[in-house]
Amino acid sequence: MRRYRKLKIFVAGLAMIAAAATGGGTVFAAGTTTAEITTTAEITTNKTHDTLSETEEQTEEEADTSTQVEDRQEETDKDEILAAEPEEDEYGWEEVLGDVNAVTMGNGISAYNLREDRTATDRYYDQLDDVSKEIYNILYDAYKDGSTTSTITLNYSSVWKDQKITITSDNKMVMPDTFHPQVLSWERDMLTPAFLALIYDHPELSWLSGATYYMSYKINGISYNPSELDEDNSMVKDITVPYITTYIKEPSVDATKAEMDTIVSEATESINKKLGGSTSRYQTTKEIHDYICNSTSYAKSNTTSSEYQSAYSAFRDTNGDGTVETVCAGYSRGFKLLCDAYGIPCVLVTGVTDTGGAHMWDLVQMEDGIWYGVDATWDDQTSRTYYDFFLVGSATKPDHFAKTDFGSCHIAEGAWDANGAYEFVYPELSTDLYHEDQDGDGICDLCNAMLDGMSALLAGYSLRLEEETGICFYLRFTNIVLNDSGAYMEFTMPDGSTKQQKVTDAEKQTVNGKQYYVFTCYVAAKEMADDIRAQVFLSDGTACGTIYRYSVQDYAGYMLDRSSTYTAELPVVKAMLNYGTAAQELFGYHTGDLANAILPETERQIGSMDLTALASYQSVQAGNMPDGISYYGSSLVLRSGTLIRHYFTKAGDVELSDITFTLNGNAVTPVSVGSNMFYIEIPAVHIQNITQMNTLAAGESGAITYGVLSYAYTVLSAQTYGSTLEQVMKAMVIYQQTAQTYLAR
Repeated sequence: MRRYRKLKIFVAGLAMIAAAATGGGTVFAAGTTTAEITTTAEITTNKTHDTLSETEEQTEEEADTSTQVEDRQEETDKDEILAAEPEEDEYGWEEVLGDVNAVTMGNGISAYNLREDRTATDRYYDQLDDVSKEIYNILYDAYKDGSTTSTITLNYSSVWKDQKITITSDNKMVMPDTFHPQVLSWERDMLTPAFLALIYDHPELSWLSGATYYMSYKINGISYNPSELDEDNSMVKDITVPYITTYIKEPSVDATKAEMDTIVSEATESINKKLGGSTSRYQTTKEIHDYICNSTSYAKSNTTSSEYQSAYSAFRDTNGDGTVETVCAGYSRGFKLLCDAYGIPCVLVTGVTDTGGAHMWDLVQMEDGIWYGVDATWDDQTSRTYYDFFLVGSATKPDHFAKTDFGSCHIAEGAWDANGAYEFVYPELSTDLYHEDQDGDGICDLCNAMLDGMSALLAGYSLRLEEETGICFYLRFTNIVLNDSGAYMEFTMPDGSTKQQKVTDAEKQTVNGKQYYVFTCYVAAKEMADDIRAQVFLSDGTACGTIYRYSVQDYAGYMLDRSSTYTAELPVVKAMLNYGTAAQELFGYHTGDLANAILPETERQIGSMDLTALASYQSVQAGNMPDGISYYGSSLVLRSGTLIRHYFTKAGDVELSDITFTLNGNAVTPVSVGSNMFYIEIPAVHIQNITQMNTLAAGESGAITYGVLSYAYTVLSAQTYGSTLEQVMKAMVIYQQTAQTYLAR
């Protein structure tokens, strides 16, 4: 489940709107069925998102280059949406003169204004309730074409029921003096979040920056029967607010829609030339970032001015001094303006820096669905444009600023006013910075980082069918590993034992211009379904990569899933799995997880076999063994490879060191087993070479010619060794035949 940061948008000055009703109540003539009154409250937006005073400016030393960079933050941290007192008598307030009975409001309609189940998207609109969404849409329709003076009728009705009233001696009905502020408070609760969401979602409406709004209402349809009223406890059944009217007054930024359209057109034309037809979201976002940084500079004075609070200020001279300059609000809104033009999800974020100054930045959603931080304000320095705060995560640390991680110096708590009540939520910020891996090699194309977050990266696997069956792990390393001569790969085998291979001893292969270090771990036939665990360590035992788990069965499954690509290899893979399964059943090893379980049932069967071809591989004994030495028999060892052991007995007084043993003409050393037995091992061979016959000579004339298929023929022809061993021999021969056919292509 994603977690979201909360953005709080608050309203100040609520007491001002209560000043409208000062004389004890509002009077309506008793006996009438309708009454009309209009009142108003002003809403202004005067949030300033950047101030950098002489005493607060900080410099940070750039790593390695001693370049001075600026830490830009605000002096103020309040965003006030002021619900202000209307101008006196502008709307013809009626007041009651004389004493009236105290009254209270009845059961009014609650104004929730934000969805209780809200979640973060790329629009704050989505977090509004239905009423505020309606207001948002009406406001947008009114101002999207550049209007700055429109009067907007919202056409929304809300009903307050069972309101207590007071009847005066001259038969006049007096509404309580708390009624007006409560109505205006309700209007504010509907209008304010809608307006804030609008200006955060639509930076192109730059002419609304710093604008002053008035809102008003009319009351119609007061229904009651005077004969049923009790002077001390009277109730009015239905009070309807049929519409709210708002209009803009004195916008502080002179930015027309035509000018904003020109700004976007100029920007996209320039950016498109840089992109050269590329549709990469990363490249587009980078070009937007650079365009913003190249278009403006950070204002050195008067940074609290409303003229710097719009997207317009990032592209045009707003104060006539001949320079284009802005503050973080302008950078952020300008960045979002261009992201919107390219359809890149982007939201504005307000919060504070690590030193407490208010600040604004952006979150951008990349194609991986994750949100990353962008702070073009801090990246745009006098000396050059940086990327320390471009598509970063909460844990990303800048390279050139004396700052901690991004999340610690960009705190999205939105402390705009301590007494507010509106809470928007932000998308969850990624922990790590953005990485792109278009070639799928597990290494970031942008920064060459290992995407597993470690110093070792697994690039892929392969299956090695040499003298033994093995899994190959292909890895790439950072210099942390390569500069450590004692770094090693450690394999944990199915039986829990470990094997180590130094990185410096690894086989090196170059693929598509990239060098890989290849580590091979061999397994026994019965272990094809078992995971091999592999992990890279530095010489001091520090783990430098994640734990990789893989099996022969995993690789076979990979090929089976891509049968159209591996048509020629599939017969070998299937025969190999059947061979591994037969070995499992022979040794009673993990029979609940058979290697060939990933094959269809019809392909797991091993049929009968014609032994005619195997007859030529029968063993041959020639000459006489040395005195005191007798041939006992041969065994087949199914470990990671297929090898043969010839066993002999000897008399107690025979010294093996006095006898010469050779295998195919090369001297070999016997291995003692107890006091009167020894064996000589014929090394494992590649599966396709199990047809090879080997001659073991002992002394001057004794010799045995034997091969793996000699053992198979003996077992299958005798039919006395048991069905499980026979199945292993059949599976092994079929495996050899399919491998030979494949490798002979």
